Amino acid sequence: MSRKRRVSPPKSTVTDDRERFADAKARGFKTVLFVCTGNAARSQMAEAIVNHRLGDVWAAFSAGTIPMMVHPWAIAVMKEAGIDMTGKTTKHIDQFKDCSFDRVVLLCSDVERLCPNYPYPGEKVSIIFHDPVVQYELLSLHTYRRLRDEIEERILRYLNGV
Repeated sequence: MSRKRRVSPPKSTVTDDRERFADAKARGFKTVLFVCTGNAARSQMAEAIVNHRLGDVWAAFSAGTIPMMVHPWAIAVMKEAGIDMTGKTTKHIDQFKDCSFDRVVLLCSDVERLCPNYPYPGEKVSIIFHDPVVQYELLSLHTYRRLRDEIEERILRYLNGV
């Protein structure tokens, strides 16, 4: 798997995600929303990876159905990969209810169960990853590193094929 970094356009000074979404659409970026239950690891990591690796084409966002807090090990393993997630906060999926994403990627099967009628105006796909928080016997930095690498491989392959 290549770790080649694409050169991104200048980052917007907009910090609110809805404003960042509007800015990305106005600038002609494709948009993707990653959704999982807690918005604590999988969706946060996917958002950060896409913005870091494909930020010249895609603007990524993340949300959860039951937002928790961003897991410190997710932040740590992303930092190891050169991606800073310091200060990231979780968001509820309702924050993006009126946003029309080009792609919505469900990262866990619980999202469909908890929000079966949620309107996804763009293409919706499921790319399922195990929740590292519930893998108690495997809960370690190694688990998060493996998750990071798997997310990077599968998500970038999917978005590059679009």
